[in-house]
Amino acid sequence: MTSTREAVLAALKARLDTIDGPDIYRNEPLPKRVSEGGMLALFDGDPGEPDVLMSPLTYLYEHTAEIEVLIERKDNAERQTAFDALLRAVATAVHADRTLGGLCDWIEA
Repeated sequence: MTSTREAVLAALKARLDTIDGPDIYRNEPLPKRVSEGGMLALFDGDPGEPDVLMSPLTYLYEHTAEIEVLIERKDNAERQTAFDALLRAVATAVHADRTLGGLCDWIEA
């Protein structure tokens, strides 16, 4: 049985996979070259210690996963434009399902 943490991170990776263009990796060594569409690297991060509610007994985790966004262009203006477009695509993908199908309470990009 998959843990809730793993299910949430897998669902986040699936949301990122909906973005056209970039190569997307999760907890993998990154290649030496960035493709024309860019690259997203998802790292699981650490959920840390939970906040505890006593009645009913509930554990609340605030887990921060990291997404590295890489774009490679020779021209600075092109690079900034492509980087901004990729960041907006990540935000759009994440905001399309803030609970990842009910697996978590809320995610933010």
